[in-house]
Parts: sequence; structure tokens; C-alpha cells
Amino acid sequence: MLRALILLVFLAIGVAAALWLADQPQRFELTVGQWHAEMPATVAAAGALVLVGLAAAAALLLRWLLTHPRRFRRWRTERRRRRGDEALERALVALSAGRNAQAMRDAERAGRLLGHPTIALWLTAQAAQASGDDAKAEAALRRLTLKPAAALLGLRGLAAREAEAGHTEAARDLLAKATASDPGAVALKAVEAELAVRAHDWRAALAHARGVAQDAKARTRRAELALAVTETEAETSADAKLALLKEAFEADPVFAPGVAAYAHALEAAGWRRRARKALRKGWQANPHPALAAVVLAPAGASAPDAVLGQARVLATDRPDHLESRVLLARAALDAGDWREARLQLDAALAAGGADRRIHLLRAELAEHQDGGADAARAAYRDAGDAPGEPAWRCSACAATHKEWTPLCGACGAALSLVWTTMPARAALAAPPTAPPAAPPAAAAGPSAADLPAEPA
Repeated sequence: MLRALILLVFLAIGVAAALWLADQPQRFELTVGQWHAEMPATVAAAGALVLVGLAAAAALLLRWLLTHPRRFRRWRTERRRRRGDEALERALVALSAGRNAQAMRDAERAGRLLGHPTIALWLTAQAAQASGDDAKAEAALRRLTLKPAAALLGLRGLAAREAEAGHTEAARDLLAKATASDPGAVALKAVEAELAVRAHDWRAALAHARGVAQDAKARTRRAELALAVTETEAETSADAKLALLKEAFEADPVFAPGVAAYAHALEAAGWRRRARKALRKGWQANPHPALAAVVLAPAGASAPDAVLGQARVLATDRPDHLESRVLLARAALDAGDWREARLQLDAALAAGGADRRIHLLRAELAEHQDGGADAARAAYRDAGDAPGEPAWRCSACAATHKEWTPLCGACGAALSLVWTTMPARAALAAPPTAPPAAPPAAAAGPSAADLPAEPA
């Protein structure tokens, strides 16, 4: 638009000059003071056109000189922003793919290009922490604390690092600052809960865990804390204990120790129907030896046949699971139903994945039959080579426990027990050159092999 107006102005000037020259004589005279010039009109017109062209060129040059630095700065800023956005995308993809070193480099480059925005600093902290570079992670988190709108991110990250290092007081100070910057932040309660767990203050940890977003991991942790309160506070009344066990059961039916404790408490209180419903729901979610123990040893006196009937009801929903086979075989042996016991043990062997318990039950079954001494000895030999029965293993020191406890009896770590299968004795005795056995799962709760393949 501006160029069109300039062109119209020059055209108007040209037309006016042409009309003015048409009214003049053949020769053009110009007198300025004592200076006098005379020339043909055509030469004067050509000179005027040259002057107009020079003026136009000078105007364009002046305009370019005035606007070029601003255009150059805008072009350079746009290029930096585009390169910074590309670096951010590469950092996100690399972090998702586990290429932590590359993610950290791209995040730092994006920070330099974009002026260290919040997302670049956060990505740098996450990638550095995943790479084990604590210095860079802490530096990025501290820079986040200087941004008023992002101070919560930095303070929460620093508090989590201090809590992990065991610096409880420093972590609490940082959490107090984070709470002051954003009083409604729910995520801070997770760090508070972990601090309370490290201090073995189970009730305070449970209070904080109730305010955390209830994903699968948070529900398991809440169930663990509720059970820990009932096991460590002897002065808790029966009603309060039952309420806590109910909370553990409702928070996570997959957490078998909580379900077993709740069912056992209901049995002791005389609410047998509610206990059986709780056991069945827990078995549907996660067949587990802790639940089988409640069925095999009920609080009230029950005949072995009644126990076998209850075991059959419980195993109805997961009949092909190994724990269902073990439960039914154990109950059938106690009731003297050798046919049922053999049926379940043979089915477990045919399905594969049988552990030491199946072979020990086979040996016990053989001892109850005439001429079964040889079969019993063979079963005992198979048990020696079979994988060990599942157990609770401490993720901190690898000590094994038959029952779940809030504290590891070997190293004292809090809520560190995970449910895992044990390797066979032959695997444990393998030479150093053999490939190492796969490490146990690090997530709290039952192992993946014990969880249902599909929702019940």
C-alpha cells in the first residue's frame, strides 16, 4: 500500500512537470541570484527526471537503512525461536525414549536459544536426574525457583531430592516454601508422605497419602500405610483397626496382605459373609498365598471338608491360576480327597510354571498312597530343582520375608518389600560366567506374573 502511494506521488509530480514544461518556451532559463542558466526545454525535462529518480533512490536507500536492523533482529529472533522449539521437541522425544544424555543436551540448547523458559529448565532437570548428573539437575531446579510462576516445580523437585538423600529438615523447609507459593498443590502431599514414611510416622504418612491423586501406585501406598498403622499401633481400638483395614482393602484390592488382614479381622468379629466377599474380591484381583492362608486357617473351627468347599468357591473365578491350584490341592490333602488333589497337581504341572510347592504337595500325596515311597522321593528331587515359592523381597537389601511387614527385618528400610518369585537352586548356584538372573520387579505390590492378564 505504501509503495503504491509513493508511485502515485511520483506520477503526479511527473505529470505536473510535463504540463508546466508544455507552457514554457522552447528554451528553459533558470536564474538564481547572479547565477543564470539557459538550456533547451528537452534537456531541462531530462534533468528533472534524473533528479526525481535520484530522489526516489535516495528515499528507498534511507528507508532500507532505517528498517533493515529491525528486520534483521526479527529474522534472527524468529530463527532462534524455531531452533529452540525443535530442540525442545528432540529433548522430549529423547527423554521418552530413554536417551537421557541426548535429552539433556537438547534441553540445554533449547534453554540457551529461548532464554531458559520453564519447560526447558524442567526438561533439563528431568534429563539430568535420569542421567545421574545431580549437579545439573539441582542447578536447573534452583533456576526454576527464581521464576515466580514456576517456583513450585523447583521447590518440589529440590524437596524430593533432599528427602531421597535423607535430609528431612531441609526437605521440610523447601516444602514449606512450596506450600506458601501454592497452598492448593496436592502433589506436595506425596513428598510429605514419603518424609513421614522415612520417619516411620505411619499415621501422618497415611493422612498425607489420602490427599494425593489416587493412581495405581498411590492406592497401593495408601493400602500399605493403612496396614502399617494397624500393625505398629497396639493401642488402636478394634473398631478403629477394622476401619483402617477396610480402608486398605478398598484402596487397593490387589494388595493381598491388606485384603487378608481385613478378611481375618471380619472373621474374628463374626462377620463371616463379609469376610468371604472380601476374600473373593481380593482373589479375583490377585490370587495370593496370603489370601489362601486365611481360607485354610479360618478364625472359627471349620471341618476340612468345609474348608475345601470354601476353597472351591474362592477358586471359581480364577480356576487356572497357579495359586488356585495350590490352594485346592492343599485343602484337598487336608480333607483326604486324594482324587481332587491329584487332579489339581497334574493340571498345574501340565500348565507349566509350577514351583517348589507343587512338587512338595506331590510328595505328600504320594506318601498317603500305598507303594508311593519311590514317587515321593522323585517328587522331592524335582522340588530341589524347581523355582522357589514366591516371597516378599526387600528392594533395598534383597532379604526375603515370608510375610509382609512395613519394615525390612534385615536393613530396616520402610515399605521396601515387593512380591517376587524366587529362582531355582540351580540358578542360584550358577557359575560367575553364567548370565545373571533377571532382577526382581521394583514396583510395590504383587509381581506381574501374579496379576491377572485381563481385568476380572
